[in-house]
Amino acid sequence: MYISTVPCILCCTQSPPSMADQRSNTVSHAEVENMEDLLFFDTSKVKDAPIPPAPLTLKRAMRWMQATVKNLTQFRIEHVDDFLQQGEFCQRPGDVAPLDQMTFSCCTREGGLTGCGGGAKFRILLHDGSALEFAIGWEEPAGPAFPPRSAVVCDPPNDPRYAYHLADERGNFVTSDRLEATDELGTVVFRIKITAESPRHTCSESPYNRSLYFDDFEARKDWLYVVERELLA
Repeated sequence: MYISTVPCILCCTQSPPSMADQRSNTVSHAEVENMEDLLFFDTSKVKDAPIPPAPLTLKRAMRWMQATVKNLTQFRIEHVDDFLQQGEFCQRPGDVAPLDQMTFSCCTREGGLTGCGGGAKFRILLHDGSALEFAIGWEEPAGPAFPPRSAVVCDPPNDPRYAYHLADERGNFVTSDRLEATDELGTVVFRIKITAESPRHTCSESPYNRSLYFDDFEARKDWLYVVERELLA
């Protein structure tokens, strides 16, 4: 099976590329043996799967975050690299199987008063043996006055450090250029979309985070990154 690929376009959440722009990026047709493998698969199980609760050992940290990557495609996502600007991993990022999800977390170091932030790089393994690379970034700042931040990039440099520095409280999304596949029944055109959702923030009273420097509340902040396939006309 062969699917042709081209680099990604960086998009903001308010201004996705127009259909005319998308058509201008069309690449040559690629022959596939079985179109059904590409078109028909059920994403509801992973899409509706709950985000795992954070363990108590993580919530005992002064500042912490937990992130989930949801893979709504039939492609495997391979973890390539990661780094931390501050803090330490409690659970490192890993690969994500097709139609599955992966959760990782980090927190401040013991006795530390900083936040925690970093990035991770991934590779989407396509059917023709090529790969689409992207990086995600996140930051849980040191104080409650600063909002949590998130970002995704796939336009070079798709580096986790670059994603970390682009992280924003609103999140963002990126899309690949058009991918085309053809069999005897016709042609299907699609793209890969990766979304860094705005971190969701809820507070509850916490027995752990009691400090002169921080509010006496535990900040539950869930970072969510979604990889999905979009059919195009």
